[in-house]
Amino acid sequence: MQLATPLPSWAIVLVALGVVGLAVQAYRHAAGLRSGQRWLLIGLRATALALIVVCLLRPMVLVPPPDRQDGVVAVLVDASRSMGLRDADGLTRIERAGMLLTRDIVPPLSSRFRVEAFVFADRLTPAGDAALAATGDRTDLADAVRGVVERHRGQGLAAIVVLSDGNDTSGADLEAAGWSAGVPIVAVGLGRTDGADREVVALATGQSSLDASLVDLTATLAARHLPGSFDVRLLQNGQVVERRLVTPASDGAPIRVCFTVAPDRNAPTVYTIDVPAAAAELTPANNQARVLVPPPGRRRLVLSLEGAPGFEQTFLKRAWSDDPSLEVDAAVRKGRNEQGADTFFVQAGGARSSTLVTGFPSTREALFAYDAVVLADYDLHLLSRESQEWLRAFVSERGGGLLFAGARTFEPQGLTGSPLEELLPLRIGDGGGVVRAASASAQDRYRVRPTVEGTRHPVMRIAATDQEARSRWASLPSLAGVVQLGGARPGASVLAVMDELGSNSPVVAVQRFGAGRTALFAGQASWRWKMLRPASDASYDRFWRQTARWLTADALELVTATPPGSVLPGDPVELPIVVRTPEYSPSPQDELRVRVEVPGGETIDILPSLTDPARGLFTARVPAAERGIYRAEVLRTSGTRAFARTELRWLVGGLDRELADPRLNDAGLRRLADASGGRYGTAEDGAAVAGWAIQAAAVASRPPEWRDAWHTGWMFLAIALLVSSEWALRRRWGLR
Repeated sequence: MQLATPLPSWAIVLVALGVVGLAVQAYRHAAGLRSGQRWLLIGLRATALALIVVCLLRPMVLVPPPDRQDGVVAVLVDASRSMGLRDADGLTRIERAGMLLTRDIVPPLSSRFRVEAFVFADRLTPAGDAALAATGDRTDLADAVRGVVERHRGQGLAAIVVLSDGNDTSGADLEAAGWSAGVPIVAVGLGRTDGADREVVALATGQSSLDASLVDLTATLAARHLPGSFDVRLLQNGQVVERRLVTPASDGAPIRVCFTVAPDRNAPTVYTIDVPAAAAELTPANNQARVLVPPPGRRRLVLSLEGAPGFEQTFLKRAWSDDPSLEVDAAVRKGRNEQGADTFFVQAGGARSSTLVTGFPSTREALFAYDAVVLADYDLHLLSRESQEWLRAFVSERGGGLLFAGARTFEPQGLTGSPLEELLPLRIGDGGGVVRAASASAQDRYRVRPTVEGTRHPVMRIAATDQEARSRWASLPSLAGVVQLGGARPGASVLAVMDELGSNSPVVAVQRFGAGRTALFAGQASWRWKMLRPASDASYDRFWRQTARWLTADALELVTATPPGSVLPGDPVELPIVVRTPEYSPSPQDELRVRVEVPGGETIDILPSLTDPARGLFTARVPAAERGIYRAEVLRTSGTRAFARTELRWLVGGLDRELADPRLNDAGLRRLADASGGRYGTAEDGAAVAGWAIQAAAVASRPPEWRDAWHTGWMFLAIALLVSSEWALRRRWGLR
């Protein structure tokens, strides 16, 4: 026994003394009473007061729950599409579930419990309100368990029986769902664990930001209990563009196949991975997956700050300017005028030229209008401390890219102790700023060689395959020299080296810094890759364009909307939208409008809601009810004028998660049952399932309950009897 309103022992003693004191005080001065009569009345009153105090303290006792015959057993039947697979003794899984329900489960349980049947896929529905058909596109088993527990809260839910193949697409923790259910769960697995099947497990794509950039498509494939090689087809907008022969692993483990593609820059491109169906496999519905690669979007702005005119800078700007996805501004130092001031040759579009007359953007906002900045053979003494601080903030806060190139840029006197030193991916070594020239007799030793990490990095991907890229790098002419620098900073990556004087001198290195990215090119005369190779060789242009792509990949927008990942038909979509000021600080005061174009051509106007003012984060909730490509245009307005916009696209139904690995997930169902204190079995155990449910719902398997010991008629009767007896004796002995 314990008290629901506990008091410390000293307080209980004080209350007891108070009760006795009150009773004694009531009859202390009563006249005409003998001693025995007085103490009898005191005892009756003290006892009545004591019982009232006990009721106020609410004593509780631990008792086992009653063995109710009217308890509820809920039966959950999985009605998702994976339950339509025919691997349950010649029947579909849902047909087998229906037989178990009507023949083996409901009749025995109905004699002791009230049985209620439900079907579930993405939502829970009473079985009487829905046909028993495998039509659901998603399975949320954990939510179904939570839903049935909530429906029967306070109604004596004794146990839950689940008939399912265990293929939960929600990603929920089934063990945690079992722990939180509060009642035992008997899980019955339907289907086979050793079914033969080929499937596309996942399809991922890299980012497409610039024209002529290569994008990697990585397909994860599985072939279980189906030995032998098979073809994998890659389709671009429905047309086959590549075939690959794949040999599955002997243990059935997933394998990855990488395709390198060049998507259309003017329109979204849909890529499809398709594997042939085998006669014996569970289903061909998971043999295909699609992914959307959106067009690059707006042109990226690159600012080239050049210490002097030179071949290297000229060829570099030409490679970028010929790319329709890039726009290049340049400020080239020409020398000094008669007054001794530096003069610059400025090439810039629109009103941007006026901000570059001094060789550097005149305001922080003007600098932040660019996506990447190049310091090309640039004397950093030309930049004021404030300008260097702006450049650092340009990378760390604005998310821009910064490229260091040219010997003069790496001079220790300009970098050491400056705000830009930490932005350099390599430390300043003793040889910083010194160019080691390649001799004519040892040209092969001075070719650029990608590192192991660089082989797969997008900056170094100048060919479609790894082998072709290595071959092409080996065939490129030697550089004129290399600037010797120190080791890589923590988190930086050396992508290419040059065998110089018996050591591997880093040539290309990159790192992430704050919200942006930085890179360095320590080689000299990379224009040789252009001029000393056939005109058809695009290695030079591709390398520098991919460098620009990587540098600008994290460049923030004034309005940034993030497309969703894999979306199933019917899934609602939440689009996070971040709004920033021209200095790229959060801007929660702006008005936003989102216009969504659905696959059928209809448009929907949505007003986003502000969800995080500190980050300038808005959320637009978009219903997605059909397969296809969705397009959203986000407008940032001031009054009736739109002054910033962005658009994004996403694909609904690219990957069928419901049929991903359609085998019986017996491990997940077992975790669900064991965590709840229930039991797991298969369809072959059908006759025993009802007995398991009855046993699980037995009184002994449920925890005892705390009940009020005072809340009874006997307590009321005892108090009434004491008070009545005291009153009757008082009247008999002449007291009022």
